[in-house]
Amino acid sequence: DKTAEKYEYFCDRNRKWAFESTRFGCELLCDLNRTNVAPLAECQKLIVATGDTAHEAKGMQIYSEKKHLNGPGGVTWSHEEYGHPGFQKVYL
Repeated sequence: DKTAEKYEYFCDRNRKWAFESTRFGCELLCDLNRTNVAPLAECQKLIVATGDTAHEAKGMQIYSEKKHLNGPGGVTWSHEEYGHPGFQKVYL
């Protein structure tokens, strides 16, 4: 029965917010992770091509700050921040 078993997973990088899923949901999440392999590899290529080793750290900083969330537009990140290769890698 695909609904009997429960699986715990986290969407946040610090594993603070736990969610539960069925076995079927777990299989879908695993498929999603496999689907992310190619985009993650492309992000890594972009980062390496810049020659800037600080891109990943800056991406983590952007991801953590969410400085636009409390602004008038109520958005989490700006278009410029979404375009940052280090952020894209963290976001994926």
